[in-house]
Amino acid sequence: MSNCDELRSVLYDSALSNSERMVRIQQMSGIEGCVADAIVVATEEQDWATFEVYLRAAVHHPSSAITASLCAALSLKAPEVPNEDTLEVLGEVADPASLDCLREILYWDPEWDEYHHLNVKALSAIHKVGTAEAWGLIAAATDHPAAAVADRARTMVDRR
Repeated sequence: MSNCDELRSVLYDSALSNSERMVRIQQMSGIEGCVADAIVVATEEQDWATFEVYLRAAVHHPSSAITASLCAALSLKAPEVPNEDTLEVLGEVADPASLDCLREILYWDPEWDEYHHLNVKALSAIHKVGTAEAWGLIAAATDHPAAAVADRARTMVDRR
């Protein structure tokens, strides 16, 4: 069984609990390419169910090979996209190439996100990138219109 077949088997095994599935995924090696291929195809086909399943693996096996696809999914600004999980994975990838799309989500204000969870997750992902450009975005976010985001940004700047 190939790594990709093994990964697919673990991801879709209904006999595994979520915690068992995560442990098995964490123990796997050499699956970054499998995850990237699946996420690229799922993004192109806008198959958000498959996309979300493979995000579970991507969070434990991050790769810059998925940055463009994750940013493409976020750029749709659609509620059917698992936006929060996508932002979490982008934080794990910590690819400077994601900063443009993260900046866009940092200031996106969808009516269905009244508590600005997406903005805060985008800020956290920017923080994980950690470059000078990322710190510039964090500093600018201290004036974010959402208090939760501005407060988090100020805390990040103060702890730097």
